[in-house]
Amino acid sequence: MSLYASFNGTLGTTIDAPEHAFDGDISTMWMHDIAGAFWRTWIGLDFTGHNVAYCVKRIRIYQAISHDLELQYYDEDEHEWVTTDSDIDGTGDDWVELDVNGNDVFAYKWRLQFPMGTVGGLKELELYGVPYNPLMAGFNKDNEKIYELSDDGLRIFNDRLFMNNNQAAVIIDQGSNDNGFYVRWSNGLQICWHYFGPVTLDIDDLNAGVYRSALQEHTFPVPFIESPAIAVSQSTPGNLGTWLVGGCTSGSAGRSKWRYRALRMTSGTDVKIQSVGMIAIGRWKELEES
Repeated sequence: MSLYASFNGTLGTTIDAPEHAFDGDISTMWMHDIAGAFWRTWIGLDFTGHNVAYCVKRIRIYQAISHDLELQYYDEDEHEWVTTDSDIDGTGDDWVELDVNGNDVFAYKWRLQFPMGTVGGLKELELYGVPYNPLMAGFNKDNEKIYELSDDGLRIFNDRLFMNNNQAAVIIDQGSNDNGFYVRWSNGLQICWHYFGPVTLDIDDLNAGVYRSALQEHTFPVPFIESPAIAVSQSTPGNLGTWLVGGCTSGSAGRSKWRYRALRMTSGTDVKIQSVGMIAIGRWKELEES
């Protein structure tokens, strides 16, 4: 992604504004003209106010005059500028695209520094990389490893998935067997569901003014690590006046099986329920801290 943000000032005499290096127009440029001076001009980006650090991985540059440049970041701990890439070949009057920052350094401030006493113009500068919010737990600007997967904000940080700087979940497993269907997400979420029937039950056990069937059990297609939330219903009601209640118990049985009963206000034998639908939502692994 192109990163355009607020600018640092430049040393020396600024003939044209530094914004011209970020306006997408190669007919305008930022000029630096300090012939004979014993200091170095630079142009940079500062993301401090956004509370976001960037891992710059690629630059595109269009210079009016060729200079060998240095890409630098500001070390907040040491309070100094550090060079990640030197002798960047900025061929004059043409686009040059280069991979940079092989150590995956994250920083709030980035800049290109020009050789001492040079005169020239920078028509365009584009920085590409990955943002990361250092306010999130676990951020390490020096060695956070990162791999860009797509343009929609999905990234991997230290083997964890993030979407727009928030820990994300993607489907890592899904399937079915004789016990139903299941989907597992990378953050530990799991959903199981099952449709079956018809079912014939005796609903003749009187309890608290309601007749109920014996407890029915069905095994999940894959187990949970703890008792999930469960819902059971007649997906196509086949017997009016009959309804289903579902649940589970604690312990290993609650992690591996649906349980339900059929209820009626009147006693009945060989009561046919056309179709039963079940769904369970829980976790297949512990939630990892981000």
